[in-house]
Formats: sequence, C-alpha cells, structure tokens
Amino acid sequence: MQVNLQNDQMCIDILKKENTELQRFLSVTRDLFCVFTYSGQIVAVNASWKESLGYSDSRLVGRNIFEIIAKEDLYATKFAISESVKVGEMEKFINRLISSDGEARYFEWRVKIFGNRIYAAGRDISDLMKTQEKLEFYHTRDSLTGMYQRSFLVTSPEAILLPYKLPLSAIFVDLNGLKLINDSYGHDQGDELLRGIYLSSNQSSGLARISSLDENYLAISTI
Repeated sequence: MQVNLQNDQMCIDILKKENTELQRFLSVTRDLFCVFTYSGQIVAVNASWKESLGYSDSRLVGRNIFEIIAKEDLYATKFAISESVKVGEMEKFINRLISSDGEARYFEWRVKIFGNRIYAAGRDISDLMKTQEKLEFYHTRDSLTGMYQRSFLVTSPEAILLPYKLPLSAIFVDLNGLKLINDSYGHDQGDELLRGIYLSSNQSSGLARISSLDENYLAISTI
C-alpha cells in the first residue's frame, strides 16, 4: 500500500513538473494559444491574450470566443471552424479579434482538432496587414492627391465602376494655370491645389488623375 502511494506521489510530481515546464514555454511566446469547444466556449488561454488584446484568462475562460471576433469576420470564422472539424485541422486562416479597448487586430490561425476540443494558435499580423493595405493603396492611387492613377483606370476600370449604380456620368476636367502657380508661388502651393481638388470633391465618386502634364481628371459618379 505504501509503495502504491509513493508511486502515485511520484506521478503527481512528474505531472506538476511537466505542467510547470509547459506553462513556462507558453509564457515565452507572443502567439495566442487557446482551447475551446465546438460551440465556442473557451476552456483555456495563455498569458499572451492579456499582452496582445488586454484580456486576462479569468475574463476569457468560460466566455464564447465568437463574442470577441469582428462581426464582419464572424460568418467566415464559423464556416472555417466547421470545415476544420471535418478534416481535423486548419492552416493560415486570417480574421480580426476585438481587443478590450475596442481595437480590431488581425491574427493568422492554425487549428488542430483533438476529441471534442479545438486547439488554436494565432499570430498577430496587424502590422503586416497595414503595410499590405498601404502598398495596395499606393499601387492604385496617386501618392500626391490620393486619386486613382491612370494606369489603374486603364487596367482595372471595373474596380472603379462597379461600386456605382447605372446610369453613370463621366466628366473630364482640365486644370489650367497650374504651371503659372508653380512658377509664381512654388511647387508646394501647386501640390496643395491638387490635393485640394480631391478633398473638395465628392470623395465617394471615382476621381482619377489622367495626366500630370496638363492635369486632366476624370470624375465618375451616379447621375
């Protein structure tokens, strides 16, 4: 009997040591780790949730994980999870979580299914996504004015036209006197004039800078 008790205590000590090592490992990473049920109830999280999103484990455990997912990403997230349950895993799924102060941050997830639990690891890629959005913006927009570039209008006219309902109106505008302003008051004043055109326009319309030589513009909006 005493030998069995000693063996039991040894097993308990080993489990405690392994658990301590695991907790230390999880405390080092900045990635989010969580375990939740198929219905979304959170079972366990690591300390990185507080560092990244401001949630302590006491505020998350028992809560539904879908409550802190951005509403725009909720359907896609639920669908992705249901698909991962079928195949047992999911790779490189991106969605946004809402922090305790209301900020939406992007995370890329890897998911594994074990039994009736979902084990997920998420990496914060918010900075990467912001950089990508800026690159996409400047790929299609004029860096000085924020208007669409001529090249984008030529190669992807549907991207500008699709947001508007038919019928459409198209107006070509020629800005005269810009060279005189540049020569008389400097290019900074000329640049301010160009930016002012965009800011004073209806920015919900498609305004494209066609030519920077004689400053021709195309404005597209619903009639």
